[in-house]
Amino acid sequence: MRPKQRFNTMCSPQHHGISTSTTMVSVSSSNHLLIGQRHSIRYYSGRATYTTNFKIKVKKGQRYYLSLPDVRDVAQIWVNETDCGIVWTSPYEVDITNAVHRGNNTLRVAVTNTWHNALRGADAGKAPFDGIWTNARYRTKGDSLLPAGLLAQPIIRITKATKQQ
Repeated sequence: MRPKQRFNTMCSPQHHGISTSTTMVSVSSSNHLLIGQRHSIRYYSGRATYTTNFKIKVKKGQRYYLSLPDVRDVAQIWVNETDCGIVWTSPYEVDITNAVHRGNNTLRVAVTNTWHNALRGADAGKAPFDGIWTNARYRTKGDSLLPAGLLAQPIIRITKATKQQ
């Protein structure tokens, strides 16, 4: 099951003037941001929070897991304002059984990426916001950006509960 594709998105620190409602806001591997080419977004590093609503028919004897098939780099997940955990390694999945309920539910995913893209922007004279610095030249080959954000549609995986659960 997949929550609907439309997400409201807010970026921080201090949102940098970025607020949008879009479908899967993210930097793609080809370095194009799906919502535009503004430098404040293209070179963004920090936290982006995605929110959406979904409906589900909850049944007794089942467990519900939210899977993020492609997220960069660290994500914290809330369902109905219940903190369901942080994911930073594969399989990028949290148990949402105790948070989800029959009917309308709210999903919030806060994704934080590395400093890489902001430093690339600063090096190119296109910093996404003031205050970007490092005490050494950023040392990666080339000038490409790293994919960042929620890059694939979240999936709710449903399993039969075991006796231990």
